[in-house]
Amino acid sequence: MKNCFLSRALINGILVFSLPAAAAKAAPEQDNSVILPLPNNQQVVLSFSHNQLIAKISSHKSIVLANDIQQIPTYARDIWVDDFNFDGVQDVAATTRFDTTSSEQLYTIFIWDKGLSHFIPLNFKTRLSNLEIDPRRKEVRSSYQSGEFWVEDSYRFQHQQPYLYSKSKLITNGIWHTTIYNPAGQIVRSLVSDDGRVERPPYPVLLTVTSPQAPVYQHPLPSTRLPVQLNRGSVVTVLDFKNDPGQFYWVNITANVNQQIIHGWTLLSNLMQR
Repeated sequence: MKNCFLSRALINGILVFSLPAAAAKAAPEQDNSVILPLPNNQQVVLSFSHNQLIAKISSHKSIVLANDIQQIPTYARDIWVDDFNFDGVQDVAATTRFDTTSSEQLYTIFIWDKGLSHFIPLNFKTRLSNLEIDPRRKEVRSSYQSGEFWVEDSYRFQHQQPYLYSKSKLITNGIWHTTIYNPAGQIVRSLVSDDGRVERPPYPVLLTVTSPQAPVYQHPLPSTRLPVQLNRGSVVTVLDFKNDPGQFYWVNITANVNQQIIHGWTLLSNLMQR
């Protein structure tokens, strides 16, 4: 899957990923060892052996990078080399866990520490699955099912260490809610888009009121109802999204109704795509 992107599509409400032909995995019967060059004319051979991920360095004894991988099927044991933290040095991503419920490979990314002469795992804090890298934007992306949402996390790097840059949730067919963070973990922006990506300003997400009447609220709280409402057929622009502990899905909207600009919150259940 080196330097490749997974194409995604919704088929009958299910998000499906497909790999380009160049990203096809090696057949299980092939040798899964990978050679990675190191500084000072050294090299390391990485392989799965006896339910361990082993790094055999030319001038050192073997190093165990991961134990207890017996739950990972043979076909899912991937090792691939790339510059995952974009510092000009090749790194390693390997399957270190397997989610039997979703059949997803869970990766760990290791970088080579010259001072320690050892591989160090990077801490991404959330699961790495359906892994992608974007060299142009210097991002590593992970996508997975979390509760009832499909989630995509994008990581950027500061001082060669990852931080969560954006988290996108597929809240309904073709509508994503994205939260953007700074390196300190503070929320910088929250927005709704049609693709969950932030390479460009998002196109307006337009929904139509399908309920006979849709109350509008000042805040995403039932106690803040405004003396206005939207009627069936009204078209609204969705600006933001919030779900509360009571599992109400709120959307921040703006609409022009009878030459009056309405701005507030309503329940997502009142709306559908145009």
